[in-house]
Amino acid sequence: MSRRYCLVGNSHLAAPKLAWEGVRAEYPAVRAQFYGATRKQLGELEVKNGAFGAHLRPTSKKVSRAVKRVSGGSDKLKPGSFDAVILFSLGFNFHQAEAIYRTHRTLDFNGSATAEHLVSADCFRAALRSLLEDSLAVKLVRQIRQISDVTIMLSLQPYPSEAILKDGWKGWTTLKAEGDVGLLQETYISAAADIAEAERFDVIYQPVDTLNSEGFTKQDFCENARRLDLAAGDVHPVKNYTHMNADYGERVLQQLFAADAP
Repeated sequence: MSRRYCLVGNSHLAAPKLAWEGVRAEYPAVRAQFYGATRKQLGELEVKNGAFGAHLRPTSKKVSRAVKRVSGGSDKLKPGSFDAVILFSLGFNFHQAEAIYRTHRTLDFNGSATAEHLVSADCFRAALRSLLEDSLAVKLVRQIRQISDVTIMLSLQPYPSEAILKDGWKGWTTLKAEGDVGLLQETYISAAADIAEAERFDVIYQPVDTLNSEGFTKQDFCENARRLDLAAGDVHPVKNYTHMNADYGERVLQQLFAADAP
């Protein structure tokens, strides 16, 4: 049975898009449509009902051109035309949890003694949930839900590369040194699950085999990560710790297709 997917994302869409070109022959029953632009640009989509049916479309010609470069010509996202819409990252990420942890911690954290502010677990979770709910990912889920009951999946942004520790990024090295990576990830995953249930979408977590023993992405999956605008062919800077390559994209596609198997 054939399956049609619309894969939507910002810069993190580049990894699965590159991967698809190499693996599409392995999935003859899958039809994949990519719809992407920068996060700011995708924030300018609007819901329309008209001659084309219910759909999302850009509000400016500039965004329309950007989307068309990625999609191959179309700037309209019609959720009802697909078996599932798969969102990638779109501001829904672990960095939100790490940002709170820098200054606010609960007594459950090993690093509670060095916190600038101690807060209750409920307060910490509420703050994290508020940040995640304010992401573009959740905004797009809500826009799609206005016009369709299509299956929506959110592939979470990968955790930072392990190189972020070697290069001494203070917030992340502190998190590791305090031994709080695991608990903070659990808190983040729990918040993601709660939001997914409330907003009616499925969460696709990072493939376990792409992570090292400390919960960071293996550096191999970050090497030679390319930008979404493939026409430019640009590689992300060496010290970019959050964008992944086609090998990572292939693992994510395998996981997504398995999760949606009939």
